[in-house]
Amino acid sequence: MSRLADREGARPVRAPRGPNKVCKTWQAEAALRMLMNNLDPEV
Repeated sequence: MSRLADREGARPVRAPRGPNKVCKTWQAEAALRMLMNNLDPEV
């Protein structure tokens, strides 16, 4: 069985770093970053 990252078309998820927000509020940004940190191979 292959890993998800090894499948064709799969992209690694990179958690955003720094003060720039992707979400509208910092509360939503914090939740998004926590989820993305779980998927980031560098973390």
